[in-house]
Amino acid sequence: MPTQWNFLSQSAYEAQAGQTDIRCAPTESVRGEHAGRICALLDWGVIGARGADAAAFLHSQLSNDIKAMDAASSRLAAYCNPKGRALALLRALRADDGLLLLAHRPLIDSLIRRLRLFVLRSKVTLDDASEAIGVIGLHGAGVAQPLREIMGVIPEPLGGVHSAGGVQLIRLGCTPDRFALAVPAGELAALWSRLTQTLPVVDMEAWQLTEIRAGMPTITPATQEAFVPQMLNLEPLQGISYQKGCYPGQEVIARMHYLGKIKRRMYRLRTQGEATPSAGEAVRTGEGGQEAGTVVCAAAADGGAELLAVLRTELADQGDLVLNGTPLQLLDLPYAFDTESSSS
Repeated sequence: MPTQWNFLSQSAYEAQAGQTDIRCAPTESVRGEHAGRICALLDWGVIGARGADAAAFLHSQLSNDIKAMDAASSRLAAYCNPKGRALALLRALRADDGLLLLAHRPLIDSLIRRLRLFVLRSKVTLDDASEAIGVIGLHGAGVAQPLREIMGVIPEPLGGVHSAGGVQLIRLGCTPDRFALAVPAGELAALWSRLTQTLPVVDMEAWQLTEIRAGMPTITPATQEAFVPQMLNLEPLQGISYQKGCYPGQEVIARMHYLGKIKRRMYRLRTQGEATPSAGEAVRTGEGGQEAGTVVCAAAADGGAELLAVLRTELADQGDLVLNGTPLQLLDLPYAFDTESSSS
């Protein structure tokens, strides 16, 4: 367990998380009016970027417009290789002394090493802040009152940020009642104790299920450099700016947007298979076993599993898809694919 969470032993956390399991509940009850859950996001890491050129440097490296981001907003973005393949998905936000990047924790070290190669003369330092900041996830309408009591204000726009006493509250897309709290390590135990007095705890796989139902992908070591951002639905997720200028992979990503038709995109699916699929596994057609796509992330749900997968659109439309021999059911995503409105 990460050191900033040492106050919460593994056994104690498992006991708390065992009290509530949204994976055994229908989607409607998970999103019900009085539902509210809290999760210690142990697999979220944090990169700190500090210095006079921090925003300009990250603007030149990420797929979204970082310069235009103010303290009241956050931006989802991809960090890509020169071929436009995503190395990581990050959420950027302003901090008092620079910027923070939230990303999948196992990727943090390699991301910092790679970003440092391009600093050159820029006045920016990049460090692993994962031990200094803990991230708490909250979802459901029932979290609104506890958050107002602690933070005073809840940001209304998706991606909005409100800061109070060094704690930052982020409203996550694409469903309205999902939040993350970025908390200094010294305040984490007290804040966790206060929130868990009224909110039941779920484990990280249950949180992953809320990410999947929100259509929010996660890049892991198994899927690094497998997808361009458009395949991961970063256009409707507002994770790409086509006006910001150059960054690694920008030419490939822009060409796909302006000249090409997206032949692969991310879908949400359900399987009744006994095992939860792993990122990187192949999805195939039921007849002939033709490869149709790749699992991005998955979580147990309702006696089976839900997953996000990047699929060839012409095969996904046929609907005859299997994973490890088990049929897959296509499910809805909570956003529309309107490139006119989502490509800015």
